[in-house]
Amino acid sequence: MPPLISAIVPVYNSSEHLKKCLDSLSGQSFGDFEIILINDGSTDNSGDICRQYAQRDKRIKYCEQQNAGPSAARNRGIELSSGQYLIFVDSDDWIEGDTFEKLFHTIGKNSFKMIFFEHSIDDEKGAEPHSLPDEWYGETDREKAVRLLMLNPFLGNKLVSRQTVGKIRFNEGYYRAEDTLFWLRCVLSCDSFCSLKNPFYHYVQSRDSICRTDQFNPRQLTGLDAYGEMLELAESRLPNTAGVVRERFLNFCLVLWGQMCDTGFDDGENRERIRKTFLSAYRSADKSALSRKTRLKYKIFCISPAAYMLLRRFG
Repeated sequence: MPPLISAIVPVYNSSEHLKKCLDSLSGQSFGDFEIILINDGSTDNSGDICRQYAQRDKRIKYCEQQNAGPSAARNRGIELSSGQYLIFVDSDDWIEGDTFEKLFHTIGKNSFKMIFFEHSIDDEKGAEPHSLPDEWYGETDREKAVRLLMLNPFLGNKLVSRQTVGKIRFNEGYYRAEDTLFWLRCVLSCDSFCSLKNPFYHYVQSRDSICRTDQFNPRQLTGLDAYGEMLELAESRLPNTAGVVRERFLNFCLVLWGQMCDTGFDDGENRERIRKTFLSAYRSADKSALSRKTRLKYKIFCISPAAYMLLRRFG
């Protein structure tokens, strides 16, 4: 019999945090699971740690590949996994010890095919749990699931059935927002959802985090293409959600712009691409659906990106 849950973990130079991640997975109170470790060309001793855990726990499968990025590693993990449900955990993060048990009980009640749950952000100051108003939790429909995804787009705080994933894979050419695009495709292919308030997943914020996004890298511009795909999907498959996807897209443009400015990345061509992408998306936005503060922020950027940066720094 295949296990109920497959935990897919891409590993790249994460020896500092890897043991805590693997301990949190292998020590789950619910035992019907497997762990798929994909070593994506690590140059530290992450591979040695993975092999040690795999040798002493038969539920752990270990695979090595040349460095191809986290999306390629996750796709490889999907192919190698056999669980009825999939969860993705980054190798510098960890989950609560009763996560799988509580997800199992949630699945058993209604056979949900996709479960959202909460997370906390862990840094040197401690853990800060994320939460939404209570109306966002419980059984939900596809439209509300898309809205929930846009509010809470993190990769690891979701469980999805293998049936839902089907042939959906991470786009290996995208280096930003590829996880949100993956989840949106899953939501649009799913018909039963639940959202839990439990902060099972811990995102560890460190300088070497596998998916750290606070520093600008030109490859992050591929996120513009990822969000463009998301907007097209929403407009064609679930038009009532296009507004919330577009707003997320616009905010992503502003984040990229801010990161370029903060890191002193002076590339006029790419800045112009971000600005034109923003203006195009903003022109088709339903302005009445935006909050007053959001409308003002967007208008200021349209008129003067420099003025927006001043507002961002001092407002």
